[in-house]
Amino acid sequence: MQVKKEVATIKAEAIFDETHQYRYSLKRIWDENKPKVTFIL
Repeated sequence: MQVKKEVATIKAEAIFDETHQYRYSLKRIWDENKPKVTFIL
């Protein structure tokens, strides 16, 4: 039996206002080769 181990590096970025009370943007990238998706809450 073969065991395959994958290690993922997730890139993350957050943009806050100067008081750090409000977040304007949050970005996470799991795989650069896959299409992007956007969620608006």
